[in-house]
Amino acid sequence: MVDKQRNDETTILSLNKSRPELPRLLTQFSAGIAGTGLAVLFSVICKIAYTRAPFCTSKLFSTSLGFGLVWLSWAVNRLRGTIVQISKNAGKLVLKEKEMIKRVEKSVNDIYFRVGTLMAIAMLGFA
Repeated sequence: MVDKQRNDETTILSLNKSRPELPRLLTQFSAGIAGTGLAVLFSVICKIAYTRAPFCTSKLFSTSLGFGLVWLSWAVNRLRGTIVQISKNAGKLVLKEKEMIKRVEKSVNDIYFRVGTLMAIAMLGFA
């Protein structure tokens, strides 16, 4: 899916072949990422509730990291939904192959953008 030198027909065929496994794997990734983000957010909430200094830089950084992980999970889940929709409609030829590939590429690019944003947040936390 990520290779720019690929053939569109082979990409659609590989998506159809991986129909049961790929959505399940993406669901597990999405749940793991969201769970980590929620754990970070709950940790910040507990720290705010039991400390004297409710707002400090480390808590702000942790909060932004937690929300960023949930945001990334949302993008992975959207990619899963796109792949499931393409797999269901591939046999019906409702969508053209180019349009299907554009949807997947848009979802993958959205994930790349969100990962880059999280990496920037992490770098700011270390600086």
